[in-house]
Amino acid sequence: MLNPKKLNRLPISSIFFHREKYLLLLMFVFFAVDCFAQGSRIFSAEELRDDFKYLYKTLDATHYDLYANTEKEVFDQEYKKIYDSINDSLSLIQINRLFQPFVALCRLGHCSLEPPFSSYGSYLQNGGTVFPLNVYFKDKQVFVLDNFSSDSSIIPGYEIISINKKPIKDSSFA
Repeated sequence: MLNPKKLNRLPISSIFFHREKYLLLLMFVFFAVDCFAQGSRIFSAEELRDDFKYLYKTLDATHYDLYANTEKEVFDQEYKKIYDSINDSLSLIQINRLFQPFVALCRLGHCSLEPPFSSYGSYLQNGGTVFPLNVYFKDKQVFVLDNFSSDSSIIPGYEIISINKKPIKDSSFA
């Protein structure tokens, strides 16, 4: 347990580290079980279009104020763009990458698409990569919470100012 007298001297990453460590362990266990339980399924373009239509319809019908931060016209334009781009079968990972930015348009923290953990096992085994840092956002800044890469110079608490030479401030998630 943290000593309350020393709490004000600990960097924010230290406070979160213990909680995050256990969450990471729990996620790994569920991830491993999920990976062995399911194979990789490919979904047809028709299934994807039906699912995407259902996703938008459900978001619109069930959310209290879906358009509080992004106007309906923007959602409609993005919906048409994504819907029209669906012309081939996709895996769960590809579907998540396609649908997640659409859900994120609302800019509400409780609206999200869970990653398809069951697909990442085979994805990683076949050479796939994932972002090696656990990050948190504060006041349009992005900070390192945990570093899972082999680069030990990246320390929890550091601010990320760019990714692949693209400034964070130019990104839609900052």
